[in-house]
Amino acid sequence: MSDYGEGTGLSPRPSRWTKESPRSPPAISEPLSTGLSTFEAFLHQNGLAEFLCYFPPDFTLGNFRAVTEDDFEEYGVEKLEDRARLMRAVNRARIEYDERQTIRMRRRSAADADNYEVRNLLRV
Repeated sequence: MSDYGEGTGLSPRPSRWTKESPRSPPAISEPLSTGLSTFEAFLHQNGLAEFLCYFPPDFTLGNFRAVTEDDFEEYGVEKLEDRARLMRAVNRARIEYDERQTIRMRRRSAADADNYEVRNLLRV
């Protein structure tokens, strides 16, 4: 049974963000300073803030990256075009995460290589 959507008698959970909200959406780099979660900031940045009301309040960007199109139906996103927009955002979130992980791995590898060279120099 879905927590939201038509047929359940329930409407989507009210969001703290609406189209009439006086605050403008922050950049994703500043979610903590504005009180927004990274997930909320991501949706704002991608022009999808109107869908915040369909997700649980503790929903994270990590949860969002794991979502499938069928999950969006369960959350009450009924229009195919809306689910497609959200899936494009999920794919963007996955790509951004993969890119950040690649950068972290390269930095870690470079730091390990530097440490190895220093250890070898100290042995001489």
